[in-house]
Amino acid sequence: MKKVIRTVALFAVLSMVAVGCQKETITDWQANMVMPSETHNVVYTVDGTTYTASFSSEVEWLAFLDRLFALAEEGRSVSFRNAESPVNTKQNREIVTYTTRDKADAENWADVMQKGGYRVRIDFDEHTGIYTCTAVR
Repeated sequence: MKKVIRTVALFAVLSMVAVGCQKETITDWQANMVMPSETHNVVYTVDGTTYTASFSSEVEWLAFLDRLFALAEEGRSVSFRNAESPVNTKQNREIVTYTTRDKADAENWADVMQKGGYRVRIDFDEHTGIYTCTAVR
């Protein structure tokens, strides 16, 4: 009886080893491969200190943009730009200003301008509730 149990146990172990030594097929590897996603890189400044951030999805970027607006509401100096956008010198600068009381509208405008290559500055007047967004290219 002991010989039968040992033989069956040995056969089970050798079977598992044999299965573990099988080569993985290329098609399985490609199916499991994670494709890199497009990243959104931003350079932003809060109270004179410059930072960089990268986002792998639009949802992450919009949540971060909402946080930048919250910092502006606290009275902090906030600006940001797309990291791939060239920094323009003072010659031939284009300045666009947008004011609104609607935070979502201001965020949408700032997002569009930043994607268009502008550096966006956010100011919030707590007494009037007006967002003033200035875009410079």
